[in-house]
Amino acid sequence: CKNAVLGLQLKGRALEGKAMAATVKSQLFDADNKLVATLPEAKLALAAEGADAVAKVELPTSAPRLWSAEDPYLYTLVMTLAGDGGSRDVRSCKVGFRQVEIRDGKLLFNGKAIKFKGVNRHEAGPENGRTVKREEMLKDILLFKRYNINTVRTSHYPNHYYWYQLCDRYGIYVVAEANVESHGMGYEKESLSHVASWEKAHVERNVNQVENYKNHASIFMWSMGNEAGPGKNFKAAIDAVHALDSTRPVHYERANEIADVDSHMYPTVDWLYERGKNTKKPFFLCEYAHAMGNAMGNFKEYWEAYYSSDSLAGGCIWDWIDQAVWKDTDRVGPDGKRVRYLAYGGDFDDKPNDGNFVCNGVIGPTRDVTPKLIEVKRVHQNLVVSADNAADGRVEIWNRFAFTDANAFEARWSLACDGKVVEEGSLGSVEVAPLSRKTVTVPVPDVKPVPGAEYFYRVSFHLKDKTMWADKGHEIATSQLAFKPASAVAKSPVPAVAK
Repeated sequence: CKNAVLGLQLKGRALEGKAMAATVKSQLFDADNKLVATLPEAKLALAAEGADAVAKVELPTSAPRLWSAEDPYLYTLVMTLAGDGGSRDVRSCKVGFRQVEIRDGKLLFNGKAIKFKGVNRHEAGPENGRTVKREEMLKDILLFKRYNINTVRTSHYPNHYYWYQLCDRYGIYVVAEANVESHGMGYEKESLSHVASWEKAHVERNVNQVENYKNHASIFMWSMGNEAGPGKNFKAAIDAVHALDSTRPVHYERANEIADVDSHMYPTVDWLYERGKNTKKPFFLCEYAHAMGNAMGNFKEYWEAYYSSDSLAGGCIWDWIDQAVWKDTDRVGPDGKRVRYLAYGGDFDDKPNDGNFVCNGVIGPTRDVTPKLIEVKRVHQNLVVSADNAADGRVEIWNRFAFTDANAFEARWSLACDGKVVEEGSLGSVEVAPLSRKTVTVPVPDVKPVPGAEYFYRVSFHLKDKTMWADKGHEIATSQLAFKPASAVAKSPVPAVAK
C-alpha cells in the first residue's frame, strides 16, 4: 500500500441542445488545500441530443496518505468543465486512498486484517422519528468515536447522504446496505428473491446505492439487503454490483455461497470459535449481541472469540438506538408545557405492533449513555494491558490498532487501595507497534500493605491533543490489574517438622 492510482470516470451531458467540445481539468488538493497533483485533461464530445459522453483518466500517485478509521485523511478533487470559451461547470468531492481486499481467507484493509467493531444503526430520533436531524447524526458519530465503535451497518437501507460524509470525515467504516428486505414473505420458496418479476427491484436498488455512494472512502463493503431469501435475484444483484465496483467485497447473509464474505446472525460464542477455524473465506457477523434491556452479558466472550482467528473480521451489534418517540399527554407540567413520555409499539393504539421490540439499542432514544455503551467501549478498546501481578513492575501491552503506535497516546497509571487512589502518575509515551505486544516496565509504589485491603493497579491511555471528536485527555482505553504487594512483615523461619 505504498503507491496508488487515482482513477476518474467522467460523464458529461449537453443541456443546451447543441453539440460542444468540452475539456475537463481535474486537480487534487490535500487537507491543507495545497495542490498536490494535476490529472491529465479529459476530452468530452457533448452531443446535441444530450446523450452521455464518457471519458476516463488516471494518475499514478506515489505514497499518498492513506484513509482509515484511525486516520481518516481526505483529499479534495476539483473538476472544471470548460467549453465554448469558458468554464461551464465545476464539481468537487472528497477522495480517500485505501484498499480493501480478500487474501488468504482474510478481509484486509490497507493490507491489515483489522477487526470491524460495529453496530447496526437505524435512522431514528425521538422528535421526528425516521427523519434524523444533522445534529443527531453528529451526536451518533461522536459517541461512536468516544466509545470505540469503528464500524456501522446501514441497516437496512441507504442513509441520508450527510451520514456518509460524517463517516468519511471522522473515520467510521461503513457496511452500506441496500433497501431490499422481504422478511414477511418468508426465506424459502416464498421469498421474492425467486420471483422473476422482482429481479429488477433487487438489482435496481443495489445499483442505485452503488452509483450514489461509491466515492465514499468510508464504505468498505456493500450489503445486498437483509433477510430476503437466497434466490436468483440476489445473484443478479451481486453480478451487477461487481460489474460497477470491483474494489469492494459484497455481503449478503442469506446467500453466503454467492457473496464474497461469509455471514451469520446471533450464533453462540462456541459456534464463532469453530467458524474461526475455517480460514478459506473471511467471516463478518452482521448481527449479534442483541442489546435489548440489560443485555450483552457475554460481549467480552464474543470478542475473545473474534481475536482467536484472523478470518473473523468482526461484526455489528443489534442495534444502536432505541426507536421510541415522544408522545404528549393531557397533563400540563409546572413549566406550563404538556407532559410527554417516550412511546413505542402500542402506545399510539396501533395494532398490530412490535411492542418494546423496537427498543433494543445500545443507547436510549435521546442518545443518552447507558451501561451497555460503557461495556462496548471497554471490550472494543484497542490497547489492552495485562499482568499476573503489577507489583512485579512489568506489564504486557497489546496494541490492537492496525495503523497507530501506542505512543500516539499518553499512558497513565494509578494504584488504588479499597477503591481509593493512593498514588498515580504518567508513563508518557510508550512505544508499542500496531498489531503487536510488548512487555514494559511500570512504576511500583512503595506501599505498606494494609491487612485485608484490596489493591488494584490501573493503566490507561489518553488523547494527547484535542481532536474533532473528543477533548485532550479523553480516555480511550483502561485496564485494571491485580496488585499484590510483598508483605512488610518479616517471616520467621519455620522449624523442621519432627519425624
